[in-house]
Amino acid sequence: MTQSLPMDHNDAIRASDADRERALGLLRDHWLAGRLTLEEYEERCDEATRGRFVDDLRRAIRELPYPLPEQAIDAVAPAPGVAPQPAAVPASGSAIASVVLGTLALLGIIGSFGMLFILTLPASTWAWGLGRRARRSGTSEMRVLGTVGEVLGIVATALGCLALSACAVIIGAA
Repeated sequence: MTQSLPMDHNDAIRASDADRERALGLLRDHWLAGRLTLEEYEERCDEATRGRFVDDLRRAIRELPYPLPEQAIDAVAPAPGVAPQPAAVPASGSAIASVVLGTLALLGIIGSFGMLFILTLPASTWAWGLGRRARRSGTSEMRVLGTVGEVLGIVATALGCLALSACAVIIGAA
């Protein structure tokens, strides 16, 4: 006669990607509401991202006012009177915009030999930020696009800063 293992322990329930995204969304809402500092938010996001079980996600959301159900994190609902805040740009829009802006900024800085750094530097930093947002909050396809946009933004920002510093050296030497 075989005996089955008891499965009523909450730490035995594996977390899905949707559970992790839900926990990250809750953490973002609490950070925006001022309940978490930026350091706490980043630490808890890392904790939730690495979490393999529902109990790990509960630990990441500890001490925050949303009640957690006993069986799963799926049923987490915002407290009454708290309206969900829509994202300014959806992750798919952020990913695509970051790739487009990063590409244009990189082409602009290389094509003008650094002379258009005044225009490309803001575009590249914006691409960097949008790519970072998409990488952190999108689907797996959008995360890849967000990573590409973020890298393009970083490279274009670095080249723009190089052109800016070269301009400052030239002006300082004159």
